[in-house]
Amino acid sequence: QAESRETPLHVAALQVFNSPDEVQAWEQARGIKITPSNGDLPPGMYAVAEVGERGTGGYSLGISRQAAIKDDVLYLKASFLAPSNADQVTMALTSPCSLVLVPTRFYSRVLLLDQSNKVRASWLAPLVKG
Repeated sequence: QAESRETPLHVAALQVFNSPDEVQAWEQARGIKITPSNGDLPPGMYAVAEVGERGTGGYSLGISRQAAIKDDVLYLKASFLAPSNADQVTMALTSPCSLVLVPTRFYSRVLLLDQSNKVRASWLAPLVKG
């Protein structure tokens, strides 16, 4: 069952990184570790999708390997899972997220779609001042 009240911490988020070094810098800034323990990520672009902060365990996010690209927009399909009222869950703050390797190219925008094809998060490429 989805939470009825959404605050900025409860909203899904999406971030795109141009290299493994950028992913690791994001991890350090957030104080989390989602990359392999040996720190080895293959070269390439990555996206991190976040469910947002939740008050209990039982939430998860899975991103399909089947991404779609139309023009310069990348569409990532995700499954957002939430515990049912009958589930026993840990009573602790959680922030589920998922890291995926994406095809390396320019994207003006990346969209994260849920099971109903609703846009749950988006990322816009930074403007380059020229």
